[in-house]
Amino acid sequence: MSGARPGPGLPSSSRGIALITSMVLASLMTAAVVAIATEQYLYGRRINNLLDADRAALITARVERDAARLLEKDASLGRQDVTTEDWAVTRLALEESGLRAEGELRDLQGLFNLTNLSPDPAFAESGAAPTGGVGPGASPNRMDQETAEGMDDPPATLVETPQTGTVFPSEEEGELEAGNESPPQAAPGQQPSSGPGEAAERRFRLLFKALELDETPIQAILDWIDPDSETRFPNGAEDDYYSRQRPAYRTANRPLASVQELRLVKGMTPEILERLAPFVVCLPNATPLNVNTAPKEVLMSLGPSVSSSTAAVLMRARETQPFVTVEAFRKHPLLQYAQLEESDLSLESDFFELKTTVRSPRFEHTTLSLLARDQNKVRRLGRQQAISAPDFSGDLP
Repeated sequence: MSGARPGPGLPSSSRGIALITSMVLASLMTAAVVAIATEQYLYGRRINNLLDADRAALITARVERDAARLLEKDASLGRQDVTTEDWAVTRLALEESGLRAEGELRDLQGLFNLTNLSPDPAFAESGAAPTGGVGPGASPNRMDQETAEGMDDPPATLVETPQTGTVFPSEEEGELEAGNESPPQAAPGQQPSSGPGEAAERRFRLLFKALELDETPIQAILDWIDPDSETRFPNGAEDDYYSRQRPAYRTANRPLASVQELRLVKGMTPEILERLAPFVVCLPNATPLNVNTAPKEVLMSLGPSVSSSTAAVLMRARETQPFVTVEAFRKHPLLQYAQLEESDLSLESDFFELKTTVRSPRFEHTTLSLLARDQNKVRRLGRQQAISAPDFSGDLP
């Protein structure tokens, strides 16, 4: 009897295992190839984004220089700043290598300067270098002291467009000399002088009232800024409150570096901050308020009797004829008996914000630059960048 001869090849079970192994290996190789291709694609995109950011920064620097020229020219014509001047109504435009940049200036000294709330007169009057970002939504960043001189780039095209200016508040009042002298009596329609930060605090409360906001966070904001650890009653907050948060943190005990820093303060809700942010700013030092550029809500913070209708009349009056002196502003018929602060008002500004938007078919790049004007020279103190792309918050080069 002859034995059975084995069939050719492997048993069916072995062939199945080999097939599955081949499929697994093919899948792994495909996944590896896809991962490598994806990494190369993302790497290329990162390189392109960096190149786009560099190109945008270069064209932004040119717009900043044109803005500096505009502000320097304005200073040479006189230090009064109003919303009808060239710096306020001119839009800077520049096109280069497929990029289009547009820039517009606004006066920051028409806004309420949160730095004025500082109880430290040494800081408030020092004019120290800034430590924070610019404008609403700014974040802390490193400041530089470069001047806008030696600008040899061709100027951007100037396109006339209407624009509303905006500004800043106050310089702290001087302290009384040592001794038993009584404070000077306020003139009619003025409030008596007070200590550092006290006048600004009164105006801050009036600003909350003008904006119809809950005043609960104000005491916590003052505790956040002042250098001591004493909690204001009933709504203040110091380290004992913030150390119980998750994550825990401590009070700053210094002037605010950014408007967005208010998010850390007890009682400050996103709704309150969203409403407040367009009317406040953090500047390097205490500043007076430019009454020729302040919006209605900020004008209403000048005194308890400055109503919405009064502020609206003042704005219409300055559109027809800007106030030529602070005294002329105080003597306006609607303000003669208003209880305004003795000082902290001005008709000129030193701090401006330049908003530059750079666009291309692939991305949109927005930069907020803080410009400071000292006499006839302009320097950039800081820059905040925000990048968005349809496909997608410094220093002068």
